[in-house]
Amino acid sequence: MWLLILTCIFPFASAHAWEKTLFLGDSHSFFQEKTERRLGAVLIRTLPELIFFSACGSAPQTWLEGGNTNCGFRALVPGKQDEMRIESAVPKLSDLLAQHQPKRIWIELGDNLFDWDKSRSPALSTLALPRVKKQLRAFISFLSSSAWRSLKCVWAGPAKGGKGTRYEKTDAALAQLYKALESEVAKRCRLIDSRTLVDHYDGGDGLHFGPEGSVRWGETLAREFDPPWGDPPAGK
Repeated sequence: MWLLILTCIFPFASAHAWEKTLFLGDSHSFFQEKTERRLGAVLIRTLPELIFFSACGSAPQTWLEGGNTNCGFRALVPGKQDEMRIESAVPKLSDLLAQHQPKRIWIELGDNLFDWDKSRSPALSTLALPRVKKQLRAFISFLSSSAWRSLKCVWAGPAKGGKGTRYEKTDAALAQLYKALESEVAKRCRLIDSRTLVDHYDGGDGLHFGPEGSVRWGETLAREFDPPWGDPPAGK
């Protein structure tokens, strides 16, 4: 009875015990105030227990090596003071895992693997596929190492984009990126195709959603957190 009542009051509350979860995201998840209508802010308001890290311009390699961000880094850890830095190196994934010892990792990365700048042909992005797969392979290899083999993993891929003021994110090039994600990521993590979560792009620059799209993406993505994640693939 009490479980039913709690589920009605908190629609995103899981019937399963909370497991410590580390979140890594890029500029889509970056925000300054928790009240903002941005993807990361929606996730934090819905799932405040997340150990949350986001960095503009970050790709999987950024978190493996602790590289610099190009516009901002955000850290929210339950029970600690919020942290936001501009143009600062992000902590390495190995350090974050060792420090927080999560049971699960939730990743929102992928757009920065391709160059969507409209001054260059989107088709040129597909020429980088070997490099993209190599970067993804290194990240997944790390998560599959003996130290982190038991870590449950969900990876939210990029959402739709369009032709905007700065970027041009085509469906064809995005499909190529998803082929790389399916090839390298899906064998270790549950891959969420964010193209199916938001039906149309409403942003202005061609890459980032406007407030309505960001909220829709955040709310639908938060619902993906509720089902049981399951165990890592056998042998991984």
